[in-house]
Amino acid sequence: MKHLFAALLLFLASRVVAGQPSDTPDIAPTCSARNAAKILPQLQALLDRADGVWPGYELAAKQLVYRQEGEPWLWRSGQLIGVDNDVLDGVGAAGNGVGFGDYQGWPVLVLEGMADCTAAEAQTESLLMQTLQEAFIFYVQSGWSVLEWQSSLSGEIYPLNAEVRSVRQHLLQALLQALAEPGARPQKLAEAAFWRLRWRALAPREDQLGFTAELTLGTAAYVAIKARALELASHSGKSWQEEVVAMLKRQPAAMDAQAQSRLIGALAGLLLDISWGAGSWQDAAIQGSLPLELLLGPVSAGRINPRSTIKPVVDYVYYTPTNGALKSLEAELQDAELPLLIVPSVVEQSHFEDRQGVRAGPYIMVLGDTPSQAYLGLNGELEGLALKDVDALELVGEQDCDGLETALLIPLAQAHTFTNGQLSLNGDRLKGVIRAELHQSAGRSLYCAEL
Repeated sequence: MKHLFAALLLFLASRVVAGQPSDTPDIAPTCSARNAAKILPQLQALLDRADGVWPGYELAAKQLVYRQEGEPWLWRSGQLIGVDNDVLDGVGAAGNGVGFGDYQGWPVLVLEGMADCTAAEAQTESLLMQTLQEAFIFYVQSGWSVLEWQSSLSGEIYPLNAEVRSVRQHLLQALLQALAEPGARPQKLAEAAFWRLRWRALAPREDQLGFTAELTLGTAAYVAIKARALELASHSGKSWQEEVVAMLKRQPAAMDAQAQSRLIGALAGLLLDISWGAGSWQDAAIQGSLPLELLLGPVSAGRINPRSTIKPVVDYVYYTPTNGALKSLEAELQDAELPLLIVPSVVEQSHFEDRQGVRAGPYIMVLGDTPSQAYLGLNGELEGLALKDVDALELVGEQDCDGLETALLIPLAQAHTFTNGQLSLNGDRLKGVIRAELHQSAGRSLYCAEL
């Protein structure tokens, strides 16, 4: 039956296209149609499962579209239908592989497949899980009042510390073992409580600033992992717990802070389902209680002799050069002799590229007592200005240039000229000519871009 169903999907993919009757001659299905026929029915099944895992939001009622190389396919009532991009209101380019908008007045989830056909076929599992997590964050967590006043900063906290990551990894592994070994669960939870205390002692700022990531990413991952495990278990005959353990055994050995928070929050939720009853803790999470705190609150920390908590250097080899890049950015931001270029933030329209061992992306940098959003390896374009491998600080409503709600502060360490309101830049990282106003603030030169 399973093979017949797959054959039927491909048949529909080759025959049902926008405005074309189903009795037309056979058409060879495109790569996008094949991938849509593969992934959208699986996503529909996962959304059905997710509605049972975290009820009340009808995720399965959303319209589903898979788009690859600009060719969108809609999954509706068991049929694959070709649609035009211009009917996908408000979607545009789907960030993170997932976009949200409307189709004929209905909420729609748009999955963006990779342009390369082979790569797109290989990303099915990751895109399914990613889509479910993004959908939960977008449709469900948007109504959580506890998140309205929380920091939206993302990324690891500078300075990066391999020992902190190792301790969190021990905590994650203790939770996974508690799930995998029911007979050893009390002991493993006691070990997890030990590692939680050790992490808090080593990284109090990460403990404070990591609340939002662990609550949002952790609960979203919990829903996605349990929905996927329930679906797999319905076919394999195994328990959902066994499927979870099998899924998470494939995780990389060295994870950054966000990846660890995601899995720790998810595992805590899964273990609460076992100890408290499925879903019985979810209202507490909506009110702002971390699943890990609910799980380990009544657990006494175990008295164990910890193994070395320093990860092998190879696991976090990027920490040294990345710390160096962040240290340089910090010094340049604090150097009053160095001018600052202030431009509208283009982060959402840009991409990141690693360089010489430096891991590009977002980081949290604390300047004074103020946590701020920093970026390494930013590549993008503004009107008249190209940014390549730029390191910058992002501020929201806290800079000296009028009319910029969200701005990037870029230290101008490279040569530049400023004549008659024209700022000329011809370096490796900033290249172009833009209009700007020169201001002085606390003895520092600020170039406010006029775009």
